[in-house]
Amino acid sequence: MKKNPMLVNRIMSGSKSPEKIVIGLMGTHKGVGVTHTGIMIANYLGKWKRYKTAYLEMSGEDDIKYLWHAYEDGEMSSTKRDFQIYHTTYYKNVREQDLIKILNEDYKYFIMDFGAEFSKNEIEFLRCDIKLVLGSLAEWKRHFLFQFIQNKSFLPGFSQCKYLIVFGQDKDIRIASRELHVHLDTIGYTPDPFLLDKEDKILLQKIIHSS
Repeated sequence: MKKNPMLVNRIMSGSKSPEKIVIGLMGTHKGVGVTHTGIMIANYLGKWKRYKTAYLEMSGEDDIKYLWHAYEDGEMSSTKRDFQIYHTTYYKNVREQDLIKILNEDYKYFIMDFGAEFSKNEIEFLRCDIKLVLGSLAEWKRHFLFQFIQNKSFLPGFSQCKYLIVFGQDKDIRIASRELHVHLDTIGYTPDPFLLDKEDKILLQKIIHSS
């Protein structure tokens, strides 16, 4: 979803007030858990912190509609663009023409799920207030994380990214942090993103409110 930089500048600087916070999530590769983690964050902010939150599916995958199937009866209409669970409104497959309207809505937090489509969403991601990159240290996946950081560390604003490792062991995370010269946090195993335990909430508070 390539967009005109001038349009994005107008959206992000003109319509977003200082009281609004945009969280961007990007994966180093497909299937790393961007949407799952994004829903966890939405649930933490909406259900537990009681903030009015918007979740924007920016990846073009059109997967968020299946969340509707899990929590509502019947099929989601192809013309329906959004639905609400707790205090979060989920916007599926957000298009360029949707952004201005959504970002002008009365939300405290906007969560942008970019999937693994960095090249298509580079401008939007780097302009987010909180930038989260999800990766894996599994032997057959870790090269995606290393390539992602090494190839993009020179980009403006990239030094402000926070890196989250899915199912990482403490020893592996310490070694990778030294090799990559970045701080890595781990996301533990949370089967249901709507059922957060105490450790989940502490981690999400650290990630979001220490930015």
